[in-house]
Amino acid sequence: MNSVCIEGGCLCGAVRFRVRSEPGIVLNCHCIDCRRATGAPFVTWAVFPRQAVEWSGPAARRVPWADRLRLSCPQCGSPLGILPTEQADIVVLAAGTMDRPEGMVPACDVWTQDHLPWVPLATNLPHHVAGLTVESAEPARA
Repeated sequence: MNSVCIEGGCLCGAVRFRVRSEPGIVLNCHCIDCRRATGAPFVTWAVFPRQAVEWSGPAARRVPWADRLRLSCPQCGSPLGILPTEQADIVVLAAGTMDRPEGMVPACDVWTQDHLPWVPLATNLPHHVAGLTVESAEPARA
């Protein structure tokens, strides 16, 4: 039995999640879509196997955008995560929605071509001009 238990949820507490897996990868995304969806200069995301995530409360609102589904609380609007597709085997959760996000240490920065000049990039992390492929966490090919 997996002893990992990561919990989190939205601002108002209506939508909660429990994850019984370590993340496959944690990354900082600087793309303009993440900025606009969250109102933050960048977002730290953690990728998990979809079957390891249990949701409670009302179903997350699903907004199709840029060939993926953005998940948010239907009550308070808090951004919760992303499904690459409706049938995806993974779910990408916003680290800031976790009860204990300090354990979500980023492995890289992605979409640095969009990063804001006043946001310093971590000098100890690899930087990728574009994103990573979901399947392999390898740099996406342009």
